[in-house]
Amino acid sequence: MLYEWGGAAARWMIHRYEPAALAGDSAAADLRWLHDDLGEPVRRDHWKRIAAESGHHDACSGMGWLSEYHKDYQEAERWHIRAASDNSAPHAMVAGRAVAQRGGYVEAEPYLRKAWDERSWRPPRRRWRRTDVRVRRT
Repeated sequence: MLYEWGGAAARWMIHRYEPAALAGDSAAADLRWLHDDLGEPVRRDHWKRIAAESGHHDACSGMGWLSEYHKDYQEAERWHIRAASDNSAPHAMVAGRAVAQRGGYVEAEPYLRKAWDERSWRPPRRRWRRTDVRVRRT
């Protein structure tokens, strides 16, 4: 809270978050943002994994993207499915895509259906279309 809202420096906040993170608090274990601000990618990914293993859904999604970056698609699929367990449409869409890419269309259907049924996260449609404007011909 001091870091997000108070503007405290990341290097001074790490020692305050680490004890709670080591005790198992998944929100505190999400120290990846602090290490990312400090430019420490190895420690960032270490704490991202700890947060994901403790059940932080956004960290699970981050581990899925990291696994895809390293071309470990089976691991990425497992992380995305774990992130989708929070019943959010964006995580369900990504999990469905990961399952469908390996050819598991039947297993992907519940995730993709969840994403389709709750598509309120999609950007709104444009207010007008080209066909709505009438052209006056003389």
